[in-house]
Amino acid sequence: MPNQRDYSHTRGVDKRWSDHIRHHQEMERIRERETDAALRSLNLRLDAMNEFRASLEDFQSRSLSRDVYQTEHSNLQSRVAETDRRLENHVHLPIHPEAKTRVEVLETKVRKLEDETVKTATLAVVESEARRARKALGYTIIAGVILLLADLILTLLQLAAKK
Repeated sequence: MPNQRDYSHTRGVDKRWSDHIRHHQEMERIRERETDAALRSLNLRLDAMNEFRASLEDFQSRSLSRDVYQTEHSNLQSRVAETDRRLENHVHLPIHPEAKTRVEVLETKVRKLEDETVKTATLAVVESEARRARKALGYTIIAGVILLLADLILTLLQLAAKK
């Protein structure tokens, strides 16, 4: 028959063993929670990186390259210069006062557009720089169209004056 001392020793060992098991189970639960938290944090960072990459790709797809801008701007400048040259060749012909006033108004608008283009080109933010470049290109196109219209008006007025 086991004595009282052996029984209490066995109970003490059993208690220590169950405490040890509980401790390891608790440590395992803590490690699982830490791993889950780390995975969630990693997933959030990966989502943020993917979102940033997508925004960069979107920005690049909507941006106008410097080469394209410079080529188109150069083309428009040469067209404007050609129109100016054509207008200067027609200076010796009599110009109707209404056409002259219209040309002055158009020249004022062109100067304002050029001034605005220069102002918008001075900002240094990358995203707004592309937006301003597209805007400047639009202004240049508008200026070219205005000059072409002025040339057409002058030509029509000269034809009407000859008749």
